[in-house]
Amino acid sequence: MTKKILMLSLAIASLAGIAEAAYTFKAYNGDITFDHVNHRRNFTCSDCHNGPPRFIELDHDSAHKLCLGCHRKLGVGPLKHCSDCHKKE
Repeated sequence: MTKKILMLSLAIASLAGIAEAAYTFKAYNGDITFDHVNHRRNFTCSDCHNGPPRFIELDHDSAHKLCLGCHRKLGVGPLKHCSDCHKKE
């Protein structure tokens, strides 16, 4: 029984590390592509996620607070114009 619990725990832990390479967030002024893999190279999950890592639902205010706030704090990445993140096709 203990071996089964250990194997199940390892399987769940390995699945927790799987995430999309990139996410597209829809916005009226152009969609935003978030490169999750690139951000994972430089940050820990807890830098963005409160609690266990999961998909974050963002709206205008929460995205600007989390994403733009972090970019401004670090002084890197898209900072100058809305079109730095928002891309119209």
